[in-house]
Amino acid sequence: MNHWKIIWLAYHFKSSRGKLFFSTINYGSLGDKIFLSLNILGFIAAIYLHFTQSQAGLFLLAVCELGILYKLHNLKGSLVLNEYGAPDDSQAPHNDQNHKTSRYLMFKQELVNEHITKSHVEQCFELIDTQIEIIESNNIPIGNLSSLSAGLFLGVLGSFWRKLNTTELIYVGISFVIISLFIAFIISLFPSRIEKLKEMKYFMQLYCREVSL
Repeated sequence: MNHWKIIWLAYHFKSSRGKLFFSTINYGSLGDKIFLSLNILGFIAAIYLHFTQSQAGLFLLAVCELGILYKLHNLKGSLVLNEYGAPDDSQAPHNDQNHKTSRYLMFKQELVNEHITKSHVEQCFELIDTQIEIIESNNIPIGNLSSLSAGLFLGVLGSFWRKLNTTELIYVGISFVIISLFIAFIISLFPSRIEKLKEMKYFMQLYCREVSL
């Protein structure tokens, strides 16, 4: 049995953010899927209305985004509790940023199903460390480029905002926040390679702690 391959697949394919997202949608009833579909269509329509200078677009945008996030949050909670167990009953991460708690429970269940023991996982720590070192050595520093890009963007944005009156500033500001939250949600589904490897090692450490109790 290739324990390293099982652990690798358990993290990258059985407990990824994308896997959790699609599992959450599939877990919903027909009514839940209809609700999500209507809100997604409403969100798309709201973007069109917003950029055609319709005041109703911003209100619809906020309502649909809240509807989507609220429904996904509830469905995820039901999925995890009924399929993977209560987080308080395991060594799941206390910080649920990027849905770590839910995905660790998915990761753990996959390893349990494949009869992976603590010793199997411990034998793979050297491999995950090597993978992290390889990725880190190949990374190209982009911090200065990111800072420059952010500075240019803020400069252009500042010049644009100075031409707006108070009402327009509030409208644009709210629009920016709403759209940024949605973009952040999409980006969160695609973490970097080094972030995934470090999180995978963290999940492995949690699993070793849990199976040794």
